[in-house]
Amino acid sequence: MSAWAFATLTGCAPTAPNDVVEIEPVSTPKELEIPQAPESVREDETDTPMEFRPRIIEELIRESPNHNDWSDLWGRIETVNKMASLGPGLPLDAELSPTVQSDIANEVISAYSNAMGLWTFFGVEEVNVVWTLMSEKDYDWWVERVRTIEGDRPALDVWVEGPNLLGHCYLNAYSFCGYGNTQSVPGLLFQYNVIGSKARLGPMGRSNTVLHESVHYYQAALSDDLRSVTPCWFEEGQAQLIGNAASGYQDTYGAKNELNRFGRTLPGESTWTVSEWEKLFESYVADEKVRGECVQSGVGYSTGAAAFEYLYMNYSMWQIHELTLRAIETGSWEAAVAEILGITSEELNSRLSGYMVELLAEK
Repeated sequence: MSAWAFATLTGCAPTAPNDVVEIEPVSTPKELEIPQAPESVREDETDTPMEFRPRIIEELIRESPNHNDWSDLWGRIETVNKMASLGPGLPLDAELSPTVQSDIANEVISAYSNAMGLWTFFGVEEVNVVWTLMSEKDYDWWVERVRTIEGDRPALDVWVEGPNLLGHCYLNAYSFCGYGNTQSVPGLLFQYNVIGSKARLGPMGRSNTVLHESVHYYQAALSDDLRSVTPCWFEEGQAQLIGNAASGYQDTYGAKNELNRFGRTLPGESTWTVSEWEKLFESYVADEKVRGECVQSGVGYSTGAAAFEYLYMNYSMWQIHELTLRAIETGSWEAAVAEILGITSEELNSRLSGYMVELLAEK
């Protein structure tokens, strides 16, 4: 039984200390510069007034950006995440392996707690997560841990001992990888992170892995079976887009080619028509074989990130939250799209397809 039914890995490229880049924050877009807010987002403020910052965050997540500039959208996501992370966050705890660096593990726990601050504004008060932090040396310990906590259906196929391969991530002393599994025990998220024994992770608040996985924590708080009622690109696409945007990823990886901002290669070619893309987006909902391949191949990450870029440029974060809730409540993606977005799922696929054609034309 595979853990891929919930989430494949993110942030899996092993990183040596010399590769750690401290990325300067993206400047706040002009339309987000709210006169009464600056004192509330200063990181050196030890007694920050809290009474109006939540109001600003509420406004930002409910307001539709309504523009076509992806960099403004990404700056907006980075801004709202940063503001929310200054709040109390969400208390989290984890089991530490015997070999994991405890000081860095505690920094990771704190970073996840702060990253969950954004999702408290979407009603997340707790996450039923059983979290494990370990090093690349802990294969045998991990096996026993999984057998102990994951009940009758432990997912033991995620870590392959010989090549030390965790999903798509070849582990070494500098790795920082994570995966989640909601399929072993209903209602529980089992989260695992590997922190390499020599890893130096840099500013955790801007870690793509932390921000990406915090989206999965939010998703798991809503449903342990979200994938069954949404397109195959939905779960990983939302995590990929928000993780990349909030971490400042575009500054480094989008510098030479803007399409690199999605982190993975988009499917399709610049010669594809809208109708060809429409068929693919329809298969992401209706064709079980394509849905499975979409998740396993990683296409869901890049296609989903691009799809969410379109969604967040045309609808508020709150509307997409409501879309998610309605899909869970009705068990129907088509019904949720019609009710919340006011269009048919076919029309949404058409609009997403048009956006993909525009993106690939920029290659």
